[in-house]
Amino acid sequence: MNQRENRYQAPRTPIEAVPAGPLSRSAARVFVAWLLGASLVRGAALAFQIGYALAAFGAEKHLAGLLAASVLRTGAAQVAASACSVALAWETHHGLGAQRPLWRTYALLPFTAPVAAGLMIAVGVGATTFGYGATPCASWQSIRAFATPGDALFGLVQASALAIVLGGLAVLLGPWLSALRAGLLARIVVALLATGLITGAVQAALVVFLSAGDDVGVP
Repeated sequence: MNQRENRYQAPRTPIEAVPAGPLSRSAARVFVAWLLGASLVRGAALAFQIGYALAAFGAEKHLAGLLAASVLRTGAAQVAASACSVALAWETHHGLGAQRPLWRTYALLPFTAPVAAGLMIAVGVGATTFGYGATPCASWQSIRAFATPGDALFGLVQASALAIVLGGLAVLLGPWLSALRAGLLARIVVALLATGLITGAVQAALVVFLSAGDDVGVP
């Protein structure tokens, strides 16, 4: 009798297991895909913009170095922050936000920004090699000339500050985000817009803070 009753029961929808990591499996795939895709697209766009400007002065060989300095300082942290926000939008849309603290998503930011930087710099080197005929050795020399440890340190500080600010907002707005009735695309658009505004504000605050520190140190 029990076997006959079980035959007519509705099939159960499998529920995704919740691992101990900061992201669910599906959100982790979305995060990695966005990080890789955005890094390549953003790197190509920056290479085109910088290369177009340098071509007017015949200085295309410096493209990789200038791109590396920009990426290490600000670009990589912005891409990593956008990937975290897209993953958060995915989790809240699929009801996974209540199963794990949302701030964990942004804990990945300082660790994945260097990955984004490496991909974007690789695109810059490729654009310099195939678009302007510069050798990889010349690109490496340009990177060493223009990109400084201070750029990498500023980028790491910015990524850490973004992780704290965005993670704090995720804690405050977590219940509202989980209960929000909106499609996935709308969530992603709102998340990217908010992340862009917050990233710009954090970057401006860091620049003002460091400038004030330099002014204090001047006798």
